[in-house]
Amino acid sequence: NLKQIEESEAAKDVTVAQWLWKTSEKWTKLNVS
Repeated sequence: NLKQIEESEAAKDVTVAQWLWKTSEKWTKLNVS
């Protein structure tokens, strides 16, 4: 089902974006301190 594939791809993008945001936030804190 194409719609399901698109939705799972979108969910993957969101997960990656959240992970990148958390990771960059973590590095920012480490670099600041």
